[in-house]
Amino acid sequence: MFIKKSFSSLLKKASTDEKNYLKSMFLFAQGQMSADDFIQELKNTSGLADYILSDKKIPDQEFEKKNFDRMLADDFQTHESRYDLYRIVYSFFYQEKNQRKLF
Repeated sequence: MFIKKSFSSLLKKASTDEKNYLKSMFLFAQGQMSADDFIQELKNTSGLADYILSDKKIPDQEFEKKNFDRMLADDFQTHESRYDLYRIVYSFFYQEKNQRKLF
């Protein structure tokens, strides 16, 4: 439920490109887009990866950037890299007022 509220809130202040990124991310986080489809979107959409990693709520952005580079290097073939991708995208919609640990 909070994902939908966060998504709506983020859309209000997003640029056109950001709205497209958010829509793909939302569908993936909600399970309405397969991991394979989202990975293709990620590879084919310039700026999407940077947008995901720009999230100010990421506690250790340097670690997540290195983690993301590792996922790209293995082309998202392992279950671990797919889980990490989902975790990062899902967490993007996490709002500060929901102070419980997600993963």
